[in-house]
Order: sequence, then C-alpha cells, then structure tokens
Amino acid sequence: MISFKWIQSAAAFGALTIIIGCGGAPGEETTTPHSQTVSPAADAQSRDGVTTSNVDLERPFACPVDPGSLGFMGTIPWSSDRASQRWGHGLYQFSMVKSSKQVPVEICGANDSYKYIAQLACDDGFHPFPSPNGARDARVGSMGPGGSCGRIIDLYMAGCPEGQYEIYVDMYHCAEGESLM
Repeated sequence: MISFKWIQSAAAFGALTIIIGCGGAPGEETTTPHSQTVSPAADAQSRDGVTTSNVDLERPFACPVDPGSLGFMGTIPWSSDRASQRWGHGLYQFSMVKSSKQVPVEICGANDSYKYIAQLACDDGFHPFPSPNGARDARVGSMGPGGSCGRIIDLYMAGCPEGQYEIYVDMYHCAEGESLM
C-alpha cells in the first residue's frame, strides 16, 4: 500500500523534475481536461501508459475480464496484487482525480465509494465531507452504464473553495477479499 508520505515525496520529486526540465516556476499550474487546475506534481497515477493528466476521458480502458461473463450485477475481479492499479486509487485530492462516465474511479461497493469520496481533500486541505455518511449525500445518482466493463456509474459532486468537482465511480471493481456489501 502506498503511504501518504511516499506520495508527497514522489509529487515533490516530480515537480522538481518538471520545473528543471521545463524551466517553470514553483506554483505554476496547468489546465486539465476538466478545466480544473492542478499542479504538475499531481500526476501521481499511471495505468496502461495513461496518467491522471493525459487521460482521454472519452476512451475507456479495456475491461480486465469478458463483460458478458459477469451478469448484470457481477463484480469485476482484481487480484490482490493488482488491486492498487484500479483507476483513482492512491489519490488524495479532488483536483487529482480525473474521471468521466467512460473512465470512472474503480471501487468495490457503495461503502468504499463513500469512504473514497470522504477521504479526498480540496487543494487547501479542506475535507467537504467529514465522514463517509456525509459523502453519501454527495451522490447525485446513477448515470447509466459506462466504464471499462459497462457497469452502472455513480456521480458524486463536491464543492471546494477552488471550484466544483464531478467524481464518477464504478463500484463493481473488487479485489480478492472485498465485497460489494
């Protein structure tokens, strides 16, 4: 499991590399596909060569299993050693999460969805949802099928001082030992 301290160190090293390599100044910001501002160091996650800053939110990832074999409510199984590669894991700020109906955060179950949303912070460190119960109220509703396996996608809205965030979640991605309930 990746610790918060490790992510901070990796982000700082990434920012220094970008500043030196690109001649930029600390604190410069770039615009993401969601028109959210995010520092260059926030590019903390990669999957299949796609990072949180260069993700094409209209291009779904390949489903790790045959979607037809899952049934309507079947979970997408992830091995425990690959579970941390589910999209959106290891991120800790709303501005770092790049998601869409086609590229949602991959979580196992509603309760883990609420916990995930509650643990995300605004750029200034503020947590708009002090508990998973509060994050449950941020759920706007189901957006229909999407994601890599065509599962029902939920939308959560979060207000931060820097702006409003839309977080799309596919709650059917479960690792060994995890359950939707």
